[in-house]
Amino acid sequence: MKPTFLLIHGGPGFDQSYFYPYMNFLKRYFELHSYNLGSILTKYSLEGLVAELGDHISQFKRNSKKVYLFAHSFSSILTLKLNQDILNKVDKIILSNWVYDHKWISIFYKQFPQYKGLSFNSLKEMTLFYNSVYFENTVDGAKVLERIKYNDKLQKSVAGVYTKELSLDVSLQLNSHKIISISADKDKITPDTYIQIANLKYKLEKIRIDNSSHFPFIDQPKVFEEKLLSTLGK
Repeated sequence: MKPTFLLIHGGPGFDQSYFYPYMNFLKRYFELHSYNLGSILTKYSLEGLVAELGDHISQFKRNSKKVYLFAHSFSSILTLKLNQDILNKVDKIILSNWVYDHKWISIFYKQFPQYKGLSFNSLKEMTLFYNSVYFENTVDGAKVLERIKYNDKLQKSVAGVYTKELSLDVSLQLNSHKIISISADKDKITPDTYIQIANLKYKLEKIRIDNSSHFPFIDQPKVFEEKLLSTLGK
């Protein structure tokens, strides 16, 4: 039986589509799964998204010997806020271009003050505007972002967690032995220097993707595949 590999997308308010076809290489070794965050919720909240994720993990664990989580960007918060009983069921936690506290936003605006205070009519409009921030390969980036079905309501309901006081310290300490941390040298959203602070503090196993930004599996798919599989012993 292949281990389960669950892809958890970021946003908040994006969907699972941006993982494909870039992550399909994992099907050689895993039962690959993903879902749209908030898809079974009637009312959006951070707590609801965490509970939804926990339900998925528990379901997979009943049918699989091993469960791997791949949490990209915002979903690192959901993953690390899971009840420890749930995280004990997980064999590997892969955090890609991830957030561990609220300081990322001040780092971003210090580097890019021209973006502070901007307003947009929709999440899609805002995301497409930030294409060059998200991606090194902006041509492919635009195609990926256009394909996403955006959830403005979810984004407005939970986005504040990014900027409020946030600490995932306890979860990182308890689960550091099973975490793989991925960063990219040209990531403007969650910079490599920001992630390296957490890597050092919690002694995390790490992967760095060069010539890539916030979506390394899209900017550098071959390099990403080789490094991730090598780290997983595949």
